[in-house]
Amino acid sequence: MSSNYKQLLNFALKNSGSLFLLKLIGIALNYVVLIFILEVYYFEGNGEFAKFVALSRGIKVFVVFGLDYLIVKQVASNLTLDNNQDFKLFVAFFINTVLFAFGFLVVNQFLELNSVLLGGVIVLAFWRFIGHYFRGQNNMVIYGFFEFVVFQVTVLLSLLICNFLNKNLDFLTVIVGINIVFSFLVSIYVVKRFFKTINRKEVINILIQTFKTIITIISFYFYKIS
Repeated sequence: MSSNYKQLLNFALKNSGSLFLLKLIGIALNYVVLIFILEVYYFEGNGEFAKFVALSRGIKVFVVFGLDYLIVKQVASNLTLDNNQDFKLFVAFFINTVLFAFGFLVVNQFLELNSVLLGGVIVLAFWRFIGHYFRGQNNMVIYGFFEFVVFQVTVLLSLLICNFLNKNLDFLTVIVGINIVFSFLVSIYVVKRFFKTINRKEVINILIQTFKTIITIISFYFYKIS
């Protein structure tokens, strides 16, 4: 067996093998979750959960807005260079998230949407985006975890909390709450990594411009409806 073939085989096992294993873990957790929900909440609860997940995954495209693929390309081509552009993509994702949340709340005034759905959309969009960030860094294990496993783990944890700690809690609300806390901790970790490679003054300037952009857009909306 040639050395080139061995290297290719090792690369395939290291990357595809870990992803395959993580996907199997995700599928197994999904079955455990569905059986648990059917056992505790019956078909009605299972249908409510399935609708929540399907809508959240579908609507999240308006938050991610193609930034997941763009971050892979940007990070992969910029591993040894300045990380300002990578950070700006995170800022763009943050702007998308805030504007989507604002739009959702406006529409909610007229259609009375399920407010828990907003949280579901945002956290699934975040896992998608952050997973592709690590994919761009060629860290396929972390990418696979965020892509296939993390949401199922939080759902299972929510089931345990709602059935063994406090049965009065709303299942879907707990799912969103746990995901928001976890995503916030992951965000802190990623931002700390950026601070090690980016000039802090420029980071602050980018954040200031970000908040100015968001305030301008929201102010324009209120001006139009006033």
